Amino acid sequence: MGYAYVFTPENARNPAYSSFVAYNEVPPSQRYLNMLTSGGKKINLDAKYVADLEAHAVSPLPVLADVLDDEAKALITARQFTDVEIEASKGQDPSYSVLKGVVIMKTGAMAKMAGGTDRTFKECLRVRVIESLAELGDDHKAWLNANVAAEIIKTKQLKEGELGGIVGMTNYNEYDF
Repeated sequence: MGYAYVFTPENARNPAYSSFVAYNEVPPSQRYLNMLTSGGKKINLDAKYVADLEAHAVSPLPVLADVLDDEAKALITARQFTDVEIEASKGQDPSYSVLKGVVIMKTGAMAKMAGGTDRTFKECLRVRVIESLAELGDDHKAWLNANVAAEIIKTKQLKEGELGGIVGMTNYNEYDF
């Protein structure tokens, strides 16, 4: 048994939701669509259905080079964090997580789920299984860069006084991609 949560235009008009989230239909990412199609093939879904999935439009991933401007670089280099500081935030709200050496402040449920950890390796596993970061492929690097780009975009969209977003770095300069 499983549950599916569906956010519809009708839900978006409900005052309980509309104050903090907007309804916006976007195509899936190529990574997610690949998971659906490979899973569909694995469980022998109808070939036409899988072919329709493969032909589905996809959303482009954000490109790090497009958003890594002086403002973004200033966010990343604003403060040097130690691994001890990151780990000490585990269980706190707010807390810190690390992605490709970039420190991101998390709040609420995300603080409890991702706080106090370096998410870099875990994010790589969403692309393809590897044993260590020494095995990074171009696909992993592109995924990590897209995630850092998304964090930059989200950080720039925060309202003044809102907690969260990029607050510094650990070993960001060690990554050469």
